[in-house]
Amino acid sequence: MDVRPVKLLHVLGGLNLKGGAEAVVRQWMAEAIPGVEQRLWMHHEFTGEDDRTVSAGIARSVNRSILWDALNGVIEGVTLIRWLRCQEHGFVLQAHSRVGQIAAVMAGFWLLCPVVLHMHVLPGQTWIYRFLAWISNARFLFNSAKTCRHFGGSPERSMIVQPDIEWPKRCKEKGRGRTRFVAASAFVPGKNLVELVKALRPVRSEGLDVELHLVGLRNDPANAYEREVIQNCAALEHVTLHEWNSDWYAELKSDDIFVHLGQPESFGIVMLEAFARGCRLVVLRETFLDEFPHGERFAGIERAASIVPDRVAAAMIRAARTAHDPKLMARRSALRARFGLKGRLNEISNWILEIPQCTQ
Repeated sequence: MDVRPVKLLHVLGGLNLKGGAEAVVRQWMAEAIPGVEQRLWMHHEFTGEDDRTVSAGIARSVNRSILWDALNGVIEGVTLIRWLRCQEHGFVLQAHSRVGQIAAVMAGFWLLCPVVLHMHVLPGQTWIYRFLAWISNARFLFNSAKTCRHFGGSPERSMIVQPDIEWPKRCKEKGRGRTRFVAASAFVPGKNLVELVKALRPVRSEGLDVELHLVGLRNDPANAYEREVIQNCAALEHVTLHEWNSDWYAELKSDDIFVHLGQPESFGIVMLEAFARGCRLVVLRETFLDEFPHGERFAGIERAASIVPDRVAAAMIRAARTAHDPKLMARRSALRARFGLKGRLNEISNWILEIPQCTQ
């Protein structure tokens, strides 16, 4: 007798798959998890790549603001409940966005659907999510040990699946001339780009011939912080702004120094992109890099004590004065099994299949 596969519905919503959580959903959908049939919940105008997409939602955007997402999450929940009632078999609901999590919790409460809250961020009010999990008997799935601890969980006893990237086979050859510092992120306050730009002056005052490249500029700077970044850059030489490109890492050179000052940051996929290419890194403390074995935790990585420009500059100076190690990329590639689903498909399958009610 054939066993019917468990149906897993990734509840996301919205009109596109651009963004960190969306990239993770794409990674999950690309893998064949034993005993699990995956589908994706999106806005009714979204056109999926195959028939596994359920284009039935009403939320055009997700993770916009707390109030907006709460209201849209409730409406999305009603829509999701109506759709689930028409299905022959039940689903495990794995919710990724804030709108999707509210909708999934409503469905879990009213229809007793098993719910997984996949956490990609570090929210300020974790009690809200713990309450949502309590009323729907949901399980948590975390994107890093840091996110797990943020919610008061134990990484040793929790399910953690870190995002993955397409690990490169090679990187661009070593650059010539000035040492390049590179940062890639949205131009928003939490990325602390103004502090990074201000740190460049004391770095250059040490006699170091360096330049800074910031990737993430939009065609029409719409927020005040983005304009502040641009104004600070205009006052300095050797700073270049680049528009955001999803393949920004293709321009990284092996001897570049990647700087990331995002705070709070649950994971930081851009750090992994630069790490995988053997670049030296300047980061803050308490990132996923701290989970590596001792050697790879420190090799080619400098940690700034805080986002104060002088502290950031001190870490940048140390990185610039550390010789590039051409063997870093090969050494770091040995850690790739820690990321993504590929090497853990059976483990993840068992975790899903063990969720109460999922086979009923």
